Amino acid sequence: MKKILYFITVLTMAVFILTACRKNDATVYFASENTQADNDEDISHQSTENFDTSVKESSSENEDQAAEVVVYVCGEVNDPGVYHLPNKSRVCDAIESAGGMTDDAGRDFWNLASEVYDGQMIYVPTKEEVESGSVPKPDTENTDVSSGDSSKININTASKEELMTLAGIGESKADNIIKYRQENGSFSSVEDLTNVSGIGESIFNKIKDSITV
Repeated sequence: MKKILYFITVLTMAVFILTACRKNDATVYFASENTQADNDEDISHQSTENFDTSVKESSSENEDQAAEVVVYVCGEVNDPGVYHLPNKSRVCDAIESAGGMTDDAGRDFWNLASEVYDGQMIYVPTKEEVESGSVPKPDTENTDVSSGDSSKININTASKEELMTLAGIGESKADNIIKYRQENGSFSSVEDLTNVSGIGESIFNKIKDSITV
């Protein structure tokens, strides 16, 4: 009888221990699964955060690029070169970045309040070039938007020979236009051409569509 009781006791303890071990294994398994799931969630969250940060940085770089223009300032400036300027900058800002104009600069050539554009060449001529109308034309595909149609004759910069290509403008009238520029500065509008001696309404009406300032 005692042997039977001993056997039952041992068997009961064995069953209890086996059951406890299985529970522990299950707990460890589920804990491991939960930990792995948490790790996967953290990795996924970090990947999303990294992607969002990358997108924001890329967007910020594009905004920075769009927020500036690059211009080449040369001629009669103290420090000619290529300059990066904020978008919507003016010609005066570009010239100031290049150290300002020299003493020999033709200061009235440019409309300093005009807006610059990306890739623009801003050439500051000498006084003599402005007075003689022999300002070099920039070697660029772009044309300053403030100067109007590039196919038209700019009466502020045209040489005597160029002015004489206009209908009704001979040598004497071309000389009068250049003389007017020297004495009064650049024309503010094409209509100001009628202030030049020898150029009346009839001649102006013939050439108004062929000129610009």
